[in-house]
Amino acid sequence: MSTFRGIALVCATLVLCIAASAQAGTHPHDRNGFMIGFSVGGGSAGIDGGDGREGGATGNFRIGYAVRPDLVLHLESAAWTRTFSEQLGDVTWTFSSTTAAVSYHVPNSGAFFRGGIGFGVANVEVETGGVKVSDDETGLGLLFATGYEWRLTTKFALGPHVDFTYQNLDAIGYSNVIGGGLGFNWYW
Repeated sequence: MSTFRGIALVCATLVLCIAASAQAGTHPHDRNGFMIGFSVGGGSAGIDGGDGREGGATGNFRIGYAVRPDLVLHLESAAWTRTFSEQLGDVTWTFSSTTAAVSYHVPNSGAFFRGGIGFGVANVEVETGGVKVSDDETGLGLLFATGYEWRLTTKFALGPHVDFTYQNLDAIGYSNVIGGGLGFNWYW
């Protein structure tokens, strides 16, 4: 991601958050029953023994059920991806985790904390001259996040978050992603 696009993404997120906070407060933070949400953003990934961290695009998807107004049980899938142009062709790395997760929402507030455990996958795909070769490595996956959401309607909330995902993989050791994004959540 170029520096200009990164700055533009941060500015757009800030404008949306300021606009959201102006609308917030008119709708209570009720969470009862079914929920669905997704996030988009960016972050950096690193692997065990790697030369450093690399920036890339992040996203996640959540679906679950609010068992109490402050507690949501859900399945969550989070991913980071980036394509590099190398001499042998385009190399795309993707790290993802799919977890059984729980979100705790601070009562009478938009603040939340989220955590999950499940499985992680590292995928590398090399494309040379129209031929694609890929390999997957699986293992333990963990996810942690915190953030704030503003209730914009009785059912819809918008807000920023930061997250950390960790994959313990047999062949490459471990990988981790530190990211942030903008979340879109619906509660019924």
